[in-house]
Amino acid sequence: MATQARSRELAAQAFFYIFDTDGNLSGKVRSITGGDITFEVAQNREGGAIFAQKMATIANTGDVTLTRAVLPSDSSFYDWVLDQADVLAYMPAGSGLRDPGNLRDIVIVAEARDRTRILTWTMHGCSVVSYPMFSFDNMGGDLLLESLHLAYEWPEIEFLG
Repeated sequence: MATQARSRELAAQAFFYIFDTDGNLSGKVRSITGGDITFEVAQNREGGAIFAQKMATIANTGDVTLTRAVLPSDSSFYDWVLDQADVLAYMPAGSGLRDPGNLRDIVIVAEARDRTRILTWTMHGCSVVSYPMFSFDNMGGDLLLESLHLAYEWPEIEFLG
């Protein structure tokens, strides 16, 4: 019995790395939450039908939150927030422009403990929704964590293995 428990696959024990679309490593994250795909449903009742017919119409993506430990040498989350704020400050209101400083494509790679890739998840058209400021607590021994809440336009997921 003990051998079976040790030999089972540990796919859930993954490490997440973030890359830009040029393949440059831009950081590691501790957890990723969200990222669901939902469909709006239209209802139509024809003639004397008692029940409405339902049909999926529009696909929507849910927001994603990336969380990681704060490192003094890596301020990429905060830099992205400042870049977006700067772009929005100088962009004409209602212009509808897609600015490369505002929307980014990011690639998240999940790796198992033995460094084999499990999946690659590309999020296209990402923009910052919020950057929850961390709380400072001098009493605990926990890591200081920062989060970045992102909206994205569409995903591409490649399952490897």
